[in-house]
Amino acid sequence: MIYAFTESGESDGHFLEELYGKRTNLGPYGRALLGLALQERKDGRAKEVAGLIEGAAARDEYEAHWQTARVNDYGRDVYLDAEATALSLKALSQINPGSDLLPKAARWLVKNRRNGYYWLSTKETAFAIYGLTDYLKVSKELSPDYSFEVYLNGQQVASQRVGAGDATNAQSLVITKKGNEVGSSNQIKIVKHGKGALYLSTALEYFTADDNVPAQSGGGLKITREYLRLQVTENEDGKASWKIVPLTGELRSGDKIVVRLHLTGPRAQYLMIEDPIPAGAEQVAQVSGIYLNYSLGQWSDWYSNREFRDNRTAIFMNYFDGDATLQYAMRVEVPGEFKVAPARAELMYQPTVQANTSNDRLRILDKK
Repeated sequence: MIYAFTESGESDGHFLEELYGKRTNLGPYGRALLGLALQERKDGRAKEVAGLIEGAAARDEYEAHWQTARVNDYGRDVYLDAEATALSLKALSQINPGSDLLPKAARWLVKNRRNGYYWLSTKETAFAIYGLTDYLKVSKELSPDYSFEVYLNGQQVASQRVGAGDATNAQSLVITKKGNEVGSSNQIKIVKHGKGALYLSTALEYFTADDNVPAQSGGGLKITREYLRLQVTENEDGKASWKIVPLTGELRSGDKIVVRLHLTGPRAQYLMIEDPIPAGAEQVAQVSGIYLNYSLGQWSDWYSNREFRDNRTAIFMNYFDGDATLQYAMRVEVPGEFKVAPARAELMYQPTVQANTSNDRLRILDKK
């Protein structure tokens, strides 16, 4: 708040003076903002704060970053290293552009992207760009003159020349290998020739054409899927009641079933579940006046949002406490034998924490 207050042109420096008095007790995040606020006012004490920033860096021969965290509503530490590093990079770029930590901090930020092209969240991505922009102004990295080659398992698969006109135009190189072309161990090597900084990130995507997909999990997250039968009855006064029973016997057009998804894993935020539906079925939100959502007792655990789409059900949870059972109903309509793709769950901002069920089969008979 004080940084924003100062940057807005407010002339009263009372709050900034108070913050400067607490400079040695600030974490890397707050210290960087103090340095930026002092630099905004062209205050010579910004140099002193820059020295404190440099002294607090975690560094090695190649990289540097700043560690900080806050406690969230669940009592867990939320690490803000990327944001603190971006702000520290921004502050040093403005106050001490000759610091040897600048290229190391930029390298750490670029290296810690997720899935090749973004950071942990939209907020963190914005902070990273906020810091890297100031670094680019002083590093002269926008005038490169180099070429590079990409090798996969010793074979050259791509090459490119990068000049000043290409500096702000990142290129994507897609390498596709199938079957026996992919080994159990694969090596990617990038060789660069010339002047300038080359930043790169990689993402691996793969799929299998096997008929049967096994259940898998990563990061401790697990998901199971079960199909059950939904029985709804109406009494003489028109009130409806429901119960869930095992899915035994024949399944015929018009029958209603329940999909039960059970998730376990570490507590987390922003969990997404996607469950493909059989081609012969349609999701049902309401039966005989009963709205089947989490507000109905014993029907489903709480979720932030549920979307019924043409080919799948998507459920979103802002907060996941480590154990959740989610249910929704479907009406089977089209007779036939259907293969059902696996249900899957992932943390939206940490997609490597994910899990999937095995695939299923559903046989629907025509209504008698």
